[in-house]
Amino acid sequence: MEEYKETIMGYFNNNKLLKKKEVCDMIGVSIGKVDSMMKNGLPYIKDGRNVRFRVEDINHYLKEKLVM
Repeated sequence: MEEYKETIMGYFNNNKLLKKKEVCDMIGVSIGKVDSMMKNGLPYIKDGRNVRFRVEDINHYLKEKLVM
């Protein structure tokens, strides 16, 4: 888990918007899974056909899905 945290912090230290493929790489899932997450409440920004994500929205979404 520590390695994951370091990767996230290092990879996304700036405030850029992420493409769907970058989200896949960030959390290790397929594009289909990201589509499913979008349908289940993952916030995104849509500009024409372009879809972008904010890192803080992804982190918040994942924290809400965390089961302990």
